[in-house]
Amino acid sequence: MTNAFATSGLFGALLCDPRIAEEFSATAFTDRMLAFEAAWTQALGAYGFVSERDANKALAAIKTFSSENLGHGSGRDGLPVPALVAGLKSTLDVGAARAVHTGATSQDVMDTAMVLTCLSVMDAMTARLTRLVAELDALLEKSGDNAMMARTRMQAALPANVALRVDAWRRPLADHLALADDVKNQLSVVQIGGPIGSRETPQPHVAECAGQVAETLGLALGPVWHADRSRFVAMGH
Repeated sequence: MTNAFATSGLFGALLCDPRIAEEFSATAFTDRMLAFEAAWTQALGAYGFVSERDANKALAAIKTFSSENLGHGSGRDGLPVPALVAGLKSTLDVGAARAVHTGATSQDVMDTAMVLTCLSVMDAMTARLTRLVAELDALLEKSGDNAMMARTRMQAALPANVALRVDAWRRPLADHLALADDVKNQLSVVQIGGPIGSRETPQPHVAECAGQVAETLGLALGPVWHADRSRFVAMGH
């Protein structure tokens, strides 16, 4: 999807897919972190943890946030979320600042942003697979019965037809395409665990608040999965 060599200019776009790389750009990933923070703030306001006024002031800060300095924060903290949260709160009074990130943790933000990123990548890859399988189907219909010589170790082996070769290309692609919906369902779960994975803020509306965040982002709500990386592994496979 992307590669360190791609940034050197030596290999052009050979080792980098620009469409997929864009999904992991600083701008795209920051937008998804901000989407989580906005959904979280909305939920805190909806269930009375903060006032409507404070929630609206926080949402305005989220909407106008500039991500220019997050890289410096990552160098200091090891990830961009502390700098993101500090930047969002920097222009807010105490009440409105409480409407930003309170009860969430950095991994909630990072994991949920990564889920949204991977889902967008899945959409792109599924669309490509669908087109490719359709093109192979058209090739099979047009030329599948045509005779050709099968080869082994670059030497003529036995007579065959085009379908033998093209079916071997098509089959794994179609299998991946058939699994795409299951992988997307595995991915489509919000991460909300709080600082220690106990999901305990805001009381007494923890479940309702988490559920609203999930719904706002178009995701499902399940158990906390901080230590379970199988969703991303399945997507990678």
